Amino acid sequence: MTTKPSKALLIIGIVAASLVVVLILAGIGAFIFASRPYSSPALTRRVETAVAQATKGRCALGSLEITLLKGVVADSIRLTISTAPRCTLSCTAARLRVTYRPMMLVHNWRLVLREIRGKPAQTASSSTPSRPPATFADQMRALTDGPWIRIVNGVELSGVNVRVEQKGATTVDVHGGAVELTVRKPEVPVIGGEISAQRVAVDVWTFDDFSTQVALDPSSIGLSKLSARCLDGKISADGGIQPDAEMLSGLTVAIIGLNVSKLYALLYPNSGTAEGSAALNVTMEKSALVVDSLRGNGTVTITDVKIKDLPIQQKLFLEQLLPELGTLSFSKVTSDVQMRKARIYTPNLKAEGHPLTVTTAGWTGVTGKMDHTIEGVLAKEYVEPLGTMVKESLKPMPNGDYSFKCRAKGTFSDPKIILDQELVKRTINSVINEAVKTYGKDLKKYFR
Repeated sequence: MTTKPSKALLIIGIVAASLVVVLILAGIGAFIFASRPYSSPALTRRVETAVAQATKGRCALGSLEITLLKGVVADSIRLTISTAPRCTLSCTAARLRVTYRPMMLVHNWRLVLREIRGKPAQTASSSTPSRPPATFADQMRALTDGPWIRIVNGVELSGVNVRVEQKGATTVDVHGGAVELTVRKPEVPVIGGEISAQRVAVDVWTFDDFSTQVALDPSSIGLSKLSARCLDGKISADGGIQPDAEMLSGLTVAIIGLNVSKLYALLYPNSGTAEGSAALNVTMEKSALVVDSLRGNGTVTITDVKIKDLPIQQKLFLEQLLPELGTLSFSKVTSDVQMRKARIYTPNLKAEGHPLTVTTAGWTGVTGKMDHTIEGVLAKEYVEPLGTMVKESLKPMPNGDYSFKCRAKGTFSDPKIILDQELVKRTINSVINEAVKTYGKDLKKYFR
């Protein structure tokens, strides 16, 4: 015998089922509402004003949409900042996307609402007059003190173009940039991600296909897997800096396939030509971010070298009475590289070629001054046809080749050649001997 449910239980069941349906429908409605983008001209203007006040510049947004579940999207962003007299930074971006953690947004909704309305939340330090962040740590602290660092999950920028102009001249130009940053640890803020650009131009230097991984924490900026192309060569680097301490944490740089012809034309226009392909590996030690304090070691290799009419080349071989060596070729140039006290030392540079092989030891300063000891070896088959006077000016070697020594000081564009004393004596003697041979008979007739 079965018992029928009472009328009260039946009513309770119907009510419960109705509540479940209502809750499901409410959930679906809330999801649809949270997934729908919201935009308002008033909100867009408020954001433009907030950004302009924070940067002390001008800001314009093409559109702004907020979706509770997906984040914030802004299109056609334009920002202009005057950082100093006659210095302007202009930035445009096709799109900005900010994603956040919905649960953290719900948890901190009152703080966020105050921020949006322009009423910062009260903190322990809010009673003191506000001052702009002075150091990197202050800037990171200002970023992490508010609710945003706990809410924001990531920031993406695409189609970024940046230009810095000083006194009417463009000093920095970034084209086709992109930024992807993620807040990895909200409780101990570490912001990491990737920055890239199709082209970065700084003064006369242009870097294509630039990209690097970045990591920001309260005390340092780390760079890893940095890569770019410059002057046909490929650059890769890893390192970091400590901004407040003004310290270089360390830096490793590798360059391969650098076009020497393009590099030389940038550094020394209208001073002859140089060709070749260069490779450089340098490791910088931890040191202060001051030129005089930077320290590093590495190696440089240049292959298929051809130089013509360089200033030092012209003066050296004019002194040596060998103008035919105005164009020289070297199969390979190698040297260790050391950086100390604003000088780059090349203690064992060797240029292997024919008819000339050169070894040098010395330094070049960041100001352009230099001091190098040079020793050259000329192949005997080249020297023999040049005549007695040239042969007697050079020092013969056991294998039949001829050598000379000198010192180069001054600057690369205006070198001062100091000949070795032995070479000077040999040159003087050869000139005297040649004069005696040529005019000896006439001199004897004159003194009779």
